[in-house]
Amino acid sequence: MQQMLEIAHRNSLRLGHLINDLLDMEKIAAGKMTFELREHSLGRLLEEALASNQGFCEQHGVHCTLEHPADVLVWVDGLRLQQVLGNFLSNAIKFTPEGGEIKVHSSLHGSRVRISVTDQGPGIPEAFRARVFEKFAQADASDSRQKSGTGLGLAITKELIERMGGSVGFYCEPGQGTTFWCELPVQTPSGEVESREELPRILVVEDEPDTGRLLHLMLREGGYAADRVQSLHQAREKLASGHYEAMTLDLHLPDGSGVQLIEELRDKPAMQGLPIIVISAAHQFDEALFPEQVIWLHKPITNAQLLAALDQALESARRSA
Repeated sequence: MQQMLEIAHRNSLRLGHLINDLLDMEKIAAGKMTFELREHSLGRLLEEALASNQGFCEQHGVHCTLEHPADVLVWVDGLRLQQVLGNFLSNAIKFTPEGGEIKVHSSLHGSRVRISVTDQGPGIPEAFRARVFEKFAQADASDSRQKSGTGLGLAITKELIERMGGSVGFYCEPGQGTTFWCELPVQTPSGEVESREELPRILVVEDEPDTGRLLHLMLREGGYAADRVQSLHQAREKLASGHYEAMTLDLHLPDGSGVQLIEELRDKPAMQGLPIIVISAAHQFDEALFPEQVIWLHKPITNAQLLAALDQALESARRSA
């Protein structure tokens, strides 16, 4: 009877994890997952992640080491990053043999910081590597199948990191363990002035502060300077006083619609060719309203989507000039 109760308990835990993961995936797909982006010390977040998983390490008889964490600030949702680190650590703990060691490392790569979690497991079969971050992906090896999981953790991890302006990846050698990593933009310390004279400038019109900050970080990663405003009035002032290569625009602003601003600019000869990227949570766009120099993106967007749209808009403007 005791054995049956333990099996039932384990199955109920697995079902609970699956339900939570499915709900997370549904929120992400619908653009309804909220992110509370704030300035955080990366070292403190890493220490908290290790402390949260210490009991799981002891349960599996493995040791986890934090190696020289980079002393940087990151602009992230602390709870979401903890969720990502928890997924990385959970997998590493499950696949590292008893008595083994897991290493957590962070290092600067230009304006980004990479967080790496390395296990001593069997590695990932080569035939499975292309599907690692897909939903419900699990390796078919018998040793992997023995490890409990929903097959959604890494897919969720990828989505969360991309929504915070970062990227994910891994590398491994069969029989020598696996390293999963994520990269995030480094937050510029308060008071540090970013040199922008030589960079092309983009105007970001977004009333939600965290989203505006994230767009700024994405643009900085792509080699652009950005000015951020939160209303139509502020956007008009910026456009009148400065030169911008392009503009990102939210449709719903405190003092009116972004469509109104597009109409105004298209009536001004000097502004008719300004590339505009509309970034909105609206489910439907009437893209036929402004077919020229306007690109439409649905929130949430990734760094790659924003930069690709910007490249497309600037190239279209150059051809039309």
